[in-house]
Amino acid sequence: MSELLAVIGASGVGKSTLLHIIGTLDRPTAGSVLYDEQDIFTWQDTELARFRNKEIGFVFQFHHL
Repeated sequence: MSELLAVIGASGVGKSTLLHIIGTLDRPTAGSVLYDEQDIFTWQDTELARFRNKEIGFVFQFHHL
């Protein structure tokens, strides 16, 4: 069974920022991001790197592609 999720919205509403925070590329200025009931931004850099490597997939798209 698979899922499909779309993040849509007008230009400038924070779609890319949301994805960067979820992907741990940026840190939130307030609040927390929970994964498996844990705030991932309390983890050490090595734990975040493992999380990115094992749990997150990135497909980067730039305007010139």
